[in-house]
Amino acid sequence: MAEYITTLFNGTEHSLRLLEVWGVWLSSIGTLAAVITALWLGLRSERIKIDASVQVMRLIPSNPPQHHLVVRIVNTGVRPVTLGSLGWTAGYRWGPYKQRTFWQRVDHKPENSPLPVELRDGAEAIYYLDMAVFNQLREQLERPEYRQSLKLEIFTSQGKRFRIKPNKSVFEELNQDVIV
Repeated sequence: MAEYITTLFNGTEHSLRLLEVWGVWLSSIGTLAAVITALWLGLRSERIKIDASVQVMRLIPSNPPQHHLVVRIVNTGVRPVTLGSLGWTAGYRWGPYKQRTFWQRVDHKPENSPLPVELRDGAEAIYYLDMAVFNQLREQLERPEYRQSLKLEIFTSQGKRFRIKPNKSVFEELNQDVIV
């Protein structure tokens, strides 16, 4: 093998042209990598990015303790996003448990963020949903297969939809009896 390499690069005109071709190929691969990296860096800031959580929380002090379904949405991207509405989905697109979709109405309480709401970089929206609505959702999701596949849907005015799996506390409450 060493003999073959020394014959390739022995300083003849053929070996110099071979090195020249390799240089052209390496520089073109480097240029292509630079263009792809520049496009990726330029376009990644244009994406809408949100972080959301859904969990059951108890309001204290209150007697008896009041439960609320708390939805927290944070814009983690650079681009502003306008939240249009919230909803729920359960089931699957295929199989015996067909997908069901529910629209969530958000009450105009002082502690709730308005809908629609524009979230700039780092801004958050919080919604405290009544458990009575959650109990109605429980009645609609009579089978465990539907309850296990429950996801919150967040709709934006830009036409993007985000599906968020709720916290474990939501599934625990969903499988219990009616919550006050």
